[in-house]
Amino acid sequence: MNNKTIITISVLSWILVSCTNHYEEGRKFFDNKDYEKSIAEFKKVSENDESYNQAQMLLIKADSLIEVIKRKDFVNDSIFKVKEKIREDSISSAEIKRINEWEIEKMQKELNSIKTFDGAKYRGDISSLKIEIALFSTWGKMAENSKNSEIPEKIRLGKSIEQNLKSLQLREFPKIRANYAKILKNKLWEEDITVQNFGSRKTTIQFTGGIFAANRNKKDFQNTLSQAFMDFRFKRVNYKWYEYDDGYTYYTISSDKDSKIKTY
Repeated sequence: MNNKTIITISVLSWILVSCTNHYEEGRKFFDNKDYEKSIAEFKKVSENDESYNQAQMLLIKADSLIEVIKRKDFVNDSIFKVKEKIREDSISSAEIKRINEWEIEKMQKELNSIKTFDGAKYRGDISSLKIEIALFSTWGKMAENSKNSEIPEKIRLGKSIEQNLKSLQLREFPKIRANYAKILKNKLWEEDITVQNFGSRKTTIQFTGGIFAANRNKKDFQNTLSQAFMDFRFKRVNYKWYEYDDGYTYYTISSDKDSKIKTY
């Protein structure tokens, strides 16, 4: 294995590891999406432990992700249950009314959450940025499902959720991209790679370092991070091997507009 390959592997292996058992176990559960168990492990990390602050940060993020999952499950389960009961002809008009009232109340709460949303708590960690985007998707699905409703109030709330979500995404995605670039910058400086973020909406990210003198390293780096570039809706990625490299390589990303609502 030559030096360039070793450096490339080092650059792409940028997950932080702690030497504390409870933190290590919690991080394993977190990465495997077992958030309940990860919270239990993070709570066991001592205040005197050097990983305590990291554990507390991930604990909050795991708790936030559980909330996102609950919201998503609510949207899916409520629709399924109502359709199932209607299909079985086992639901009364009174039950339908109660379900509709409950769903309208839930939609109003989610609309208020969108209007008062503060993305600051999702900054500082790539997993958290992805959680924020997952939350957008959950709200988007709620708005999308309301279009098939026969209840005027649901339709009205769905339209309001959609409009407010579009505005929120327009505000949040530039902040998400800027924070993503900052996270990479803080990590990759160890590999002598500079990370910069350009554009009025922060849609261009640039990597500069001697490692990018080799085309293979550019390709490996791009392939490894391509999904993140799409998820965070970057439009362009530049690779330079030194600051004044006028013949640098760039990739154009066919990502969605910030205002586009996506559901998964």
